Amino acid sequence: MAFLQEYTMLDELGKGGFATVYKVRHNELGYIRAVRVLNETIVDSASKTYQKFLRECKVLLRLGNGNHPNIVHIYQPCLLDNKALVEMDYVDGQDILHYLKANQNCVPTEEVIRMALQISSALAYCHEDIYRFCMDRDEDKLQDDPNDGSKVLIDENTRKKLINKYKVIHNDIHSGNIMRREDGNFVLLDFGLAINGDEVVRSSRHTNGAPEFKAPEKWDDDSILTEQSDIYSFGIVLYQYLTGRVPFPYDTKNSNATAAEFKLMNAHREVAPPAIEDIRRENYERKYEGEEYKRDYPQWLEDAILKCLRKNPAERFKNGKELYDFIMTHVQTSSALCNDVEKENLTTENKKLASQLNDLRTTNKGLNEQLNAKQNECDTLSLDLRSAKDRVVELVEELKNLKKVQKNPWLILLVVLFGIWGIGASLFAFTKGDKFTDNSGSNLVVVHDTICKTLTNDAATKQLESQIAQLNKQIGEYRTQISQKDEEIRKLKSASTSSSGSSYSEVATLNEQIKKKDAEIKRLNNNLKQKTSDLEKANREIAVLRQNLN
Repeated sequence: MAFLQEYTMLDELGKGGFATVYKVRHNELGYIRAVRVLNETIVDSASKTYQKFLRECKVLLRLGNGNHPNIVHIYQPCLLDNKALVEMDYVDGQDILHYLKANQNCVPTEEVIRMALQISSALAYCHEDIYRFCMDRDEDKLQDDPNDGSKVLIDENTRKKLINKYKVIHNDIHSGNIMRREDGNFVLLDFGLAINGDEVVRSSRHTNGAPEFKAPEKWDDDSILTEQSDIYSFGIVLYQYLTGRVPFPYDTKNSNATAAEFKLMNAHREVAPPAIEDIRRENYERKYEGEEYKRDYPQWLEDAILKCLRKNPAERFKNGKELYDFIMTHVQTSSALCNDVEKENLTTENKKLASQLNDLRTTNKGLNEQLNAKQNECDTLSLDLRSAKDRVVELVEELKNLKKVQKNPWLILLVVLFGIWGIGASLFAFTKGDKFTDNSGSNLVVVHDTICKTLTNDAATKQLESQIAQLNKQIGEYRTQISQKDEEIRKLKSASTSSSGSSYSEVATLNEQIKKKDAEIKRLNNNLKQKTSDLEKANREIAVLRQNLN
């Protein structure tokens, strides 16, 4: 194909009797777009078909002046090797007809409302707001605003003339021409049958819209087309997106095309649409088997759809602008009601949080009191541990002294000799008839005590070892008690943490106080570790003494 000189074809997006649409990448610049290529061979740029194609593109290019987010944008058309083509934005998604089928003909109400709001906004732009982006000061003979030269003066009559001149009627709205992007937003496509102002730009099409979406007046006379015909077609789209089917199907299975079309025409002219709730219930319960359907869409949405589908055009919304304003008003009202409910819920929640905060304050106050009490108990136990350590040191010193005595036999012999001498001296004095003096008696007692201490040092050692063992046992009990207190403090902190259900600053302050208590406990534990280390050192010294004694 000729256009492949400019592009690399990535995918074929759709093909009809008039044109084919491809997803392409530009070979030189690298951007990705969709390209619409006419199936018909064009002899030259003066070709009648090509001129009609250009007129169609002109409408779409003018629509792009306002850069509306829900209308497809096209770029400059061209003729390449007898093929007419035009670039347009590539819309990543699928049309709502296929999206609806993929979701078993039942989509959430929020989805329907979002589509209604966005596509009615696109119609409001086409039917009315576009004039602001297309009017020409000279051509439309507009007067400058004397107070602001960048603006023009537009009275109501001038405004109506501009709207009538520049308005665009789509003329082919159906579910296949509305794309749902991957991000959930919607885009209106294919203005190939569009009417620009009072001129019908539909020569490049062989039909005049999908019959299931065709307004009653269009069946009578194709030349009488207004904004209300777009409103009717869009009403069919809304009905289909909410219920999962069009109100009047084009049934060619049970009759030939002519009979099916005649039946469809009469339905659009005379038959009221089937009840929306009944059809939505049927599709909902088919999709969610076993669940009971409860009406899930607002009454105003049904009212809007039914007003769009009035048989008399004068009874419908007059254009997309009026429809958009109606939908937007109800969406904003619904949002306001939701906000009021949310505010009420927040007020109630704040009251609950305030009550919880008061309870938390009371609870944390009690926990802090218990924490302080436990801390005092830990301090007392630490003092007892210190006293026990000091006593162990004293006992170790006494044990060292006993070791010196045991390890020096000459000292023992000297003590024994000194004792014998003392006894002999005492006996000699007795034989002389002398009486014991106070000093001699005292010396005897000293000698006796020394000998006893010397001879019974092993018993003393055992006694000291027994005392040390008792102290070690007591220290172990202290450790156990301190561990128990630490566990109680941990539980108190845990209870304080679990009772917290608020992020208020008062709670943060209480937690900060608990952190300080944690630091104090950590300091006490460090002291305890130091004391334990000292105790272990003393125990090692005792073990050495025991080994030397043996």
